Amino acid sequence: MIRDKVRAWFAADCDCQAWEPGGDLFLSPALIEAVCMRRVPPATEFAAWFDRFLPHLGAGKPDTLFRPATVSDRSDGKIAHLDGLNLSRA
Repeated sequence: MIRDKVRAWFAADCDCQAWEPGGDLFLSPALIEAVCMRRVPPATEFAAWFDRFLPHLGAGKPDTLFRPATVSDRSDGKIAHLDGLNLSRA
């Protein structure tokens, strides 16, 4: 059932814009989607999907995945989640 849902939700996704970070993300939504898809289809099918999902990755695009999120106030527990986002991207 989980594999079916992952395919239904993500299999058709392409050219991810990775509009992140949101204000308090801990994990990268774009990269978590890729991790989910990596576990579902065979490796060759995943490779083709990943090339469609992040077609400009080799050129460092989308920029947002390569630019560290800035934590403006580490005393704010929600904003400090951006440290986790940076770690999950690494």
